[in-house]
Amino acid sequence: MWRLLSRQVRVDDDKLRVLLSLITQKDFEDLVSARDRLRALGILRDDGTVDYGLALEVLAIARNDEYLKNAILRFVSQEFREDLKKMLGVSFAGIVLRWDEGFEAFLRERKRRKKVLTEGTLRYYRNLFKKHLEGRELSEQLIDYVVNHPNKWLRNVFRHYIQYLYYRL
Repeated sequence: MWRLLSRQVRVDDDKLRVLLSLITQKDFEDLVSARDRLRALGILRDDGTVDYGLALEVLAIARNDEYLKNAILRFVSQEFREDLKKMLGVSFAGIVLRWDEGFEAFLRERKRRKKVLTEGTLRYYRNLFKKHLEGRELSEQLIDYVVNHPNKWLRNVFRHYIQYLYYRL
């Protein structure tokens, strides 16, 4: 071991395998930085440039890995929020909220997960919408209003309406 540490003996694959078996994966990760691991995998080249093909393959894996997909989406939404808005062309200008038959049909038939099945729930949603959202223009101020409103069901109705707008696109 002393000869290995003092570099008097070359570390061949067999010796490296034995040495690595003596430490845990966490110990290894503590010793080797994330950049070094990316470099060892070939994603990051020695000159600091990225192998975009390999990086895109990692992203492609996220399609089938729910945890990885959510981690990437969370990171992108936190770190690149404004760029994402520009890229998606998110603009609130001119969108006026209106309760219509299309939205009702969406709630009954197209809504993801639990569809609105009872007339009482639909009537409650309609009353909330008409009282607080009808005729208002979609804006950041409206979003703040809905988020901070004491009736949390308004948030649900608003979220469903945004999903409906997306569905209509």
